[in-house]
Amino acid sequence: MVWLPVFAIIGAFVTSLVISLLAWKNGVTPMRLVLVGIGVSAAMGAVVTLLIALSSESTSMTAYIWLTGSVYGADWHDVTQLFPWVAGSLGVSLYFSRRMNALELGDHTAVGLGVSLQFTRMSLLFLSVLMAAPAIAYAGAISFVGLIAPHIARRLVDRHFAVLLPTTALIGACLVMLADVCGRTLFQPLDIPAGVFVSAIGAPFFIFLLYRQRF
Repeated sequence: MVWLPVFAIIGAFVTSLVISLLAWKNGVTPMRLVLVGIGVSAAMGAVVTLLIALSSESTSMTAYIWLTGSVYGADWHDVTQLFPWVAGSLGVSLYFSRRMNALELGDHTAVGLGVSLQFTRMSLLFLSVLMAAPAIAYAGAISFVGLIAPHIARRLVDRHFAVLLPTTALIGACLVMLADVCGRTLFQPLDIPAGVFVSAIGAPFFIFLLYRQRF
């Protein structure tokens, strides 16, 4: 378990590198990155499905729970193992907060302010991998936390990323905790994984965001 975040980061870095290389064409644009990422994600999902189909029943059940996302059985030992990864990556991300503020103004303005566009984007991409991979290694693939939490944080605090980043992290943690409490108490004696409740909230929220983009 001690080495689990390390191997999660290695796998995530390799996948991100493949996505970046496939999306590279005189630089990387967010749209190409998203489209290539969707394709690579579908391919990885097929590999995971194949591995589950070839595994034993007990291993398959464990894998399904992890894919849904759950913090069942977590203890303070897990917290102490995960804390250095979270604290370190969050500290590095705060170093990039000024550049992220500049990117919010648009590519041309950011370049005019002296931001190295492609270097900053690639650094932030791999930094996001460093932040996400250890958390997913321990808690599983809890979907939509990274989508819901930033939008809630933007409505509560200033858009400056030095304030927005820690606020988003705290809101994401509260969402997972609330989902876990609901999963443990609402359907007793069943224990529903937290990822189910996060997805139940995140999917309508995602549709709402897409609907707003129409206007």
